[in-house]
Amino acid sequence: MKKFIVLFFSLAFALSASNSFAEVHFKNVSFQEALKLAAKQNKIVMVDYYTSWCGWCKRLDRDVYSQDNVGGFADSNIISIKLDAENGEGVELARSARIQGYPTVIFYNANGKEIHRQVGYQKPLDFLATLSTAVSKNK
Repeated sequence: MKKFIVLFFSLAFALSASNSFAEVHFKNVSFQEALKLAAKQNKIVMVDYYTSWCGWCKRLDRDVYSQDNVGGFADSNIISIKLDAENGEGVELARSARIQGYPTVIFYNANGKEIHRQVGYQKPLDFLATLSTAVSKNK
């Protein structure tokens, strides 16, 4: 029941904010910089671990992150970054997170502790519920 209430209010907020946000706005910063921003803004960090060859990752970008309600909720509550698990700092972070499939979206508190994880593609409303769950776990 609690999960339903959280989802209901999250969806209501996201739908009411949908005209003013558009898509998820990913920051072009390192993981450490994202943690600092999260601490400063009292938010959590969402890391989308992807690969260039992952079809479901591309679908997540196209069909989910582009939705107004997902973007509105994410931008209000989360510092979002994307990391290529096969390049740059994404390699070591993906290894330490023991990622075994893509896409994997991991949510961290401002101290860098994992608080929630979503493996695989989700439709927009399901992903919105995932975002809500991750934010509620940080409270």
